Amino acid sequence: MEKIIVDKELSLLSSDDYVFVGRKSSVFKKYRDKAGMYIGKVAEVPENGDYFGKRVLVDSISPHAIFICGMRGSGKSYTLGVMAEEIALKNDAVGVIIIDPMGIFWSMKQKNKVESEKLTLQEWGLTPQGIDSVKVFIPKGQTKEAPEETWDEIFTIRPSELTVEDWCLTFDVDRFDVMGILLDRTIECVRNGYVTKKGKFIEGKPKGYSVEDMIHVIENEKSILSSEKGFKSATRRALIARLKGAKNWGIFDERGTELKDLSKRGQITVID
Repeated sequence: MEKIIVDKELSLLSSDDYVFVGRKSSVFKKYRDKAGMYIGKVAEVPENGDYFGKRVLVDSISPHAIFICGMRGSGKSYTLGVMAEEIALKNDAVGVIIIDPMGIFWSMKQKNKVESEKLTLQEWGLTPQGIDSVKVFIPKGQTKEAPEETWDEIFTIRPSELTVEDWCLTFDVDRFDVMGILLDRTIECVRNGYVTKKGKFIEGKPKGYSVEDMIHVIENEKSILSSEKGFKSATRRALIARLKGAKNWGIFDERGTELKDLSKRGQITVID
């Protein structure tokens, strides 16, 4: 390991063979290396003291905001995967949720098979190991496209959990543009109830509704269709087209996936 000389004192909680990052002194005295995530070794040599070559452990008992940065291909996702695996192995009191837009973390379920990777692990005193507690969730609408061995469960989101601002961000619509105002009116009607152009009252669904319910409001609500104070047909058609597109994503469902199913003690949940 190449030494990096630094001219400032490096002060860390440490023992004979490891240093700790993110752990308070009081917690360190009580728990020592318990629930410490092993993420690497010290490569710096300060003028005073020598931590060089010691294992670096990151605290997983207390809450932290951690920023992982680096150029493309430098190992940001790999580092995140290491931390998730370490939590699974060292701290079963925590539930882990990983948002995985690149579809790479499902592989944590399998142990390393490439010989060069095995040799690297051996150099670090580690052995290939799959993480049994990993559970991969994919959108309900992607089950036919995704290989069966890469996922375990499906997940959906209740449309009612999205605010007007959320929908505007989803559709790249200005909140105070005409379409944003129509979205606001649509959500208000579907939650509280509304009267159709034919005079029929439709009960509201404050606890949960579907994308189809939102479309029905735009197509039938009296004030929205009003020629005097309503919305132009072009605006209505444009929003309906966006909502139908969102419906085809296979993410939204009136029931939705409960947070308790995603965040479980000792489980690594990968939302792929």
